[in-house]
Amino acid sequence: MIVAAVHPEDLPGYWPMLVEGLEDMLKQHSLGRYSALDVFQLVSRGEVGLFTVIEGDQILAALTCQILDGHEQILEVGMCWGVGAAEWVAEIDRAFDIIGRQLGCSKIALNGRPGWRKYGKELGYKLNSITLTRTIDYG
Repeated sequence: MIVAAVHPEDLPGYWPMLVEGLEDMLKQHSLGRYSALDVFQLVSRGEVGLFTVIEGDQILAALTCQILDGHEQILEVGMCWGVGAAEWVAEIDRAFDIIGRQLGCSKIALNGRPGWRKYGKELGYKLNSITLTRTIDYG
């Protein structure tokens, strides 16, 4: 299993293997904030990093990250899609730990669906906020 960064110039070659899973995840979990095209543009411009988990010739997962600058620098893992997380979550967490250190970050913030709570707890993350949503009725 390999964790690999996707360089913005290489994104068009990876895109056909990523777009379907990304679109499915965004439809269910992005609250309408992002489209697949938005993610493509953010990664292409280098505003968001894209990492893949690869085994053999199959991409098992892809995750985005960015630096949140404030009082502390935080590596935020924002979008994740893939299969078999139990197999690769510890590996990608080690990679983000290394990346965070190299970039001078003090924390990693993992945003995900409720099921990520289990993996986060196993890896030493603590729950510090939740997001509740509802649809506005225009009657």
